[in-house]
Amino acid sequence: GPPACGFCYPANRLNHSFFYGPASDPLCPGSPFNDGVCDGQLLCEAVLACRCPVEEMSWAGIKCLYK
Repeated sequence: GPPACGFCYPANRLNHSFFYGPASDPLCPGSPFNDGVCDGQLLCEAVLACRCPVEEMSWAGIKCLYK
């Protein structure tokens, strides 16, 4: 596809993803993920699920959150 830099996100954005190398030979500071056009960013997604329903408005439902 087309380069993402300047198309999917601004080309002048701050970089927040770095490669720090292996633990045996770490890079300090880290090196950005560069694809030859611009620095790439890692995408992280988290899905959270509760063991008990949080929609209940009873005291028992609230106590269940702290078990």
